[in-house]
Amino acid sequence: MKNLLYIDRAFVDAIGGDKNRSRYLYRTLQKYTNVYTCIIKEASECKEENASLELPVAQKGSRLLPDAIAGFSEESKERFVSFIRKHGISVLFFRTIAFSPLALYAQKKIPGLDIIIDADLILSRLMDQAWKKNRSFAGRYYLIEKMKLSLFEKKLYKHKFTFLFSNEEECRNIKDRNTGCQVKYLPNTTHLRPKQPDCPDSRVILFYGAMDSTANRDAYAYIHDTLYDAIKDDLEQNDYEIHVVGKGCDALAPSRHERIKILGKVDSIEEVILKSSFVLLPIYIASGTNTRVIETAMAGRALLTTPLGMEGLSGPKEREYVASDMNDMAAKIKRLMQDREYRMGNAQKLQDSIVSSFSYENFENRLKEIVQEPNGKKVSLVHIPRRFTQKSWGGTETVVMNSAHYLKPMGYESAIYTSKALDGNAKEEMDQVPIRRFDYFYPFFGLSEQQKRAFDAIGGNLFSFSLLFALLRKKKMDIIHLHTLKRMGAIARTVAKWRNIPYVITLHGGYFNIDTEETNHRQEQLQNGFEWGRILGWIFGSRKVMDDAAAIITLSQEEYDRAYKKYGSKVHYLSNGVNVEKFSKGDKTAFKKAYNIPESKKMVLCSARIDTQKNQMLLMEAFNRLGKEMDDLHLVFLGAVSDDAYFETLQAYIEANGLGSKVTFVKDLTPKDQLLVDAYRGAEMLVLPSRHEPFGMVILEAWSAGTPVVASRTGGIAKIITHGRNGLLFENGNDDDLYLQMKTLLGDKTLREALVKSACEDVEQYDWKSVAENLDSIYADVLKNG
Repeated sequence: MKNLLYIDRAFVDAIGGDKNRSRYLYRTLQKYTNVYTCIIKEASECKEENASLELPVAQKGSRLLPDAIAGFSEESKERFVSFIRKHGISVLFFRTIAFSPLALYAQKKIPGLDIIIDADLILSRLMDQAWKKNRSFAGRYYLIEKMKLSLFEKKLYKHKFTFLFSNEEECRNIKDRNTGCQVKYLPNTTHLRPKQPDCPDSRVILFYGAMDSTANRDAYAYIHDTLYDAIKDDLEQNDYEIHVVGKGCDALAPSRHERIKILGKVDSIEEVILKSSFVLLPIYIASGTNTRVIETAMAGRALLTTPLGMEGLSGPKEREYVASDMNDMAAKIKRLMQDREYRMGNAQKLQDSIVSSFSYENFENRLKEIVQEPNGKKVSLVHIPRRFTQKSWGGTETVVMNSAHYLKPMGYESAIYTSKALDGNAKEEMDQVPIRRFDYFYPFFGLSEQQKRAFDAIGGNLFSFSLLFALLRKKKMDIIHLHTLKRMGAIARTVAKWRNIPYVITLHGGYFNIDTEETNHRQEQLQNGFEWGRILGWIFGSRKVMDDAAAIITLSQEEYDRAYKKYGSKVHYLSNGVNVEKFSKGDKTAFKKAYNIPESKKMVLCSARIDTQKNQMLLMEAFNRLGKEMDDLHLVFLGAVSDDAYFETLQAYIEANGLGSKVTFVKDLTPKDQLLVDAYRGAEMLVLPSRHEPFGMVILEAWSAGTPVVASRTGGIAKIITHGRNGLLFENGNDDDLYLQMKTLLGDKTLREALVKSACEDVEQYDWKSVAENLDSIYADVLKNG
């Protein structure tokens, strides 16, 4: 269950229609969430026993803030946010728009919160109606407040909150005038259960409502000063009285009219309604759904009101319980007093139109749906990989794109900010995710173009001032997700500190467990070059990137164990995912046809970029041995070239051993190309001979396609594959062992089928949706903890 903070004035023992709505909301929320309560109070008010947190209102900081909107001190706002973080609150439920300054502050500090504001009614509309009835210099207050409220509401509706309104017509109007505003309809209700409509022998016309309301004071003034003279004689002839009930009546002056009785506050409004003949509600200032109409209908009594009093409830123009003007109202009051059958029909029709739509059960179900579905929250998330290109697609690109795709329904707006390494296209969009690339440089003297290309492909420690400035200028950014370290990571760290936002790091391998031979190979690439960029690392804090991260995600258990020893609980182990459905739908023959591979050949697939880390030479040597024993094999290397020199070495080996007709390199498939899926489906096996591998996402892709896997026992691979159950492992770097495992798989059909069956079962746990949910949880904790 979600942890929810309910924010309201004291409501448990308070009286009034708005307090009834508060109680109904609170009781329902308690059924479906873990509810904490924040009570907003004046400094003079007593402590509320049921409050988890109490906050006093303070003097407003601006005269532009409407009187209806509460002000809060900086201390109170910080206490509010601290409480949310301490108790793991994920949903804020504001009972009124009056407390929305707290919502705005919380959203700024903790962007991932779901925020629901029960606006109920439109305050600016109330002020507008009050101004229209009091167009004078003395009534200028209403005009000024209307203008301030209109401006405030317009700005508020731009935020990604969920706004609840009790009037369906007002819901539509707010949606029409505020594009993108998340609006839900939640009508008022009552705890009263419907009673059979009845016509008691009563001579009481009931008007009730809290007299601290502008709308109710106006309605009473209308009865007392305008309507009474029109119905005075009829009241006397039929021996009727008008009873005025509600809190705040003691502030009213005694009535000068004999047949108006001011009774004040009562213990049970239901009893008062049941003792009346009918209810009179001449409402001319209103917003929201009139709860008193619902209560009258449930009690089985007749009603007379105005079109505004019935707004959002039923079709007022066709109903006899709605009066169009004073003369119509006076005539209908007379008939209600004199005609019992007419009164009975009025009560029955009112109840028929109200009960089904405004029952308490309907209210509960609507609120449950609203609270349990994600609202319009939008967290601005920026992914920063070192490079991002379809021309050299790899595991990092797959992780970033799938994360963005599956996080979108959870309220995350993702963008990718990266360098122009391998792709000079400054702006691009992929699957509705914007990608921006920036100019960069390597801070080395004497760096050749060949070395630069090698750095672009893998491991280059670049820097980008244009990326730095773009991140600083970006209007909205709530969290950064780094997929690289070093100087580019230092840029993100600096921006996060300046903007006071958190950043998360995913280690895509090579931080704790990089292979020694690969390290030596990268050092060789630096020959004849002098690195002057250490000053940039010192200025921007390259060595502090891991220290200052809010969370660190590792893809392998091995790196998790090492990272946890140094960084503790902020380290999370989160495996990559796979789109099982996508990779299960390939054509087994399409790839071979596309690349002129004989259909009779058994295809051995290696899906990885061409690089020393991936160790394709080891596979080439084992394949060469197998090919001398089996003439029906064909080897396919699927992946872009990230190390030109290594690719040339592989080609030289092929030529020296006469393997040209048995080996195919495919370097240009994009992630969306169907032939990528077809390659997996058409393969006899996938072989992954990597020197080190943090996870090995291609293993999951092969499993999804029903293709068995042979892989080196290293890094994250050894945690995914259980040898002999869902795949085969060979000793890292041992070509004899690789040769043996490949030969075993090719010669044992029963083993192959068993491996595929287990792998197809195991791959289900790596669904991208589950991975995204875990990411969401990490982000939420990071955002809450600042």
